Amino acid sequence: MPADKTTPFTIEVDLSEAIISTANPRIVENVAILGPVSVDAQGKVRRRYTPECLQQAVSVFEGAPAYADHPDKSKIGQPRSIRDLFGYYKGVHANLAEGKLRGSLHVIANELGNHVLAVIKDNPQLAGNSICASGRIRMENGVQVVEQIMARSAHGRSSVDLVVDPATTKSIFESTNENTEFKESKMDLQNLTIAGLCESRKDLHDKIFQDGAASRKAEIDKLTADLAESKGKVTQLTTEVDTLKVKVALSESRTLVDKLLAEAQLPAAALTDVFRNTLYNVRESKQGDKVVTVEEQVKALIEDRRVSLGLTGVFNNGNPSNPLGGSHLNESKGGAVPQGGTTLSGAQVIASIGSFRN
Repeated sequence: MPADKTTPFTIEVDLSEAIISTANPRIVENVAILGPVSVDAQGKVRRRYTPECLQQAVSVFEGAPAYADHPDKSKIGQPRSIRDLFGYYKGVHANLAEGKLRGSLHVIANELGNHVLAVIKDNPQLAGNSICASGRIRMENGVQVVEQIMARSAHGRSSVDLVVDPATTKSIFESTNENTEFKESKMDLQNLTIAGLCESRKDLHDKIFQDGAASRKAEIDKLTADLAESKGKVTQLTTEVDTLKVKVALSESRTLVDKLLAEAQLPAAALTDVFRNTLYNVRESKQGDKVVTVEEQVKALIEDRRVSLGLTGVFNNGNPSNPLGGSHLNESKGGAVPQGGTTLSGAQVIASIGSFRN
């Protein structure tokens, strides 16, 4: 909890040192309103009041009302009932030597006041004071140090309530009074911060941090694994797409070659496997800045074949130009014969075509 944090609290102090005034039987003197520390069930100090706080609290509790019991938890935040009022405090002073705030309880002459006086006379240890107030505190080595008590609490004016057996209440967090426990737990949790948790319960803070870090690491590891799996799937799909593109391109190339061969009406003897495979392996190429398409190259090779066979008519829409820039080819004994008479093998023809590829 950070410094200068305002929070409601209660603290119980028994009435064992209180005495009934001989001058006025309705005045109980030397009543301990506030002690120097509050401890838990194990005797560990949980809250400490500074001397400045005790001195400042004098004005807060001078004339403060005294009620019987703490309010029911269902009425927290509501004004206190006058039916529970049995007195008020006067002559409040701070005894800094013993670290206590003391005062005189003036008991009202009503049925409830008479009942309280009877308890104090018979056995004052059966009841004790429990202040109902708000204060500004800071944390110091896990102890709440109260630096100031406010004049008003969640119920209005700060009060001093009389509760049963306060000596068994060793901590404001472990009160045997249900209402006190409810209010203290609720309000302290509302004001809880990471810094306060780290300071007052470092073990709990570290455990929460470690659990959070482990949880985040598990999430990161899973996300990393999922990402690697997704990348693998993307790579696989990319490869499959590339393979399909190649297959589609080959299929389109073969379809084009078959179409052009059909249009050329070459004799069956001229359609050898070597010639057909040569056409199937043609790829788009470049001559300088000009792109020579597959169709242009295939048409040129077919026209070359037609001419070598002495076929009449013009193929390729009247454009018998040969983008290969070579002689017309004739096939002889599994090879191709240029017009000059030199025999080329099918591999040499393919190599010639390959010279136009990118």
